[in-house]
Amino acid sequence: MRARELPVEAASELVGSAGADPGGAVVERRALERAFDRLSVDERTLLVLHHLEGRPLASIAEVLGIPLGTAKSRLSSARRSLERALEREDAR
Repeated sequence: MRARELPVEAASELVGSAGADPGGAVVERRALERAFDRLSVDERTLLVLHHLEGRPLASIAEVLGIPLGTAKSRLSSARRSLERALEREDAR
């Protein structure tokens, strides 16, 4: 997969607003940024292309030069990796 480096700040865009607690939102954003930073560049690329840029999987597959099924499985894997990284952050 050919990927570009993505800033960790992009991670905060994946969760949006954390609700009415501004202090809690800052803490959650930092935890998400740390978790996002633990992902590989390839995983970050897939998450950003799909969730931030709103690209459909077919478009992502085309841009990355991979089969659609591969894009689906890699996106699913990237989501699981982010979930595990967030769980580690919650344990801190």
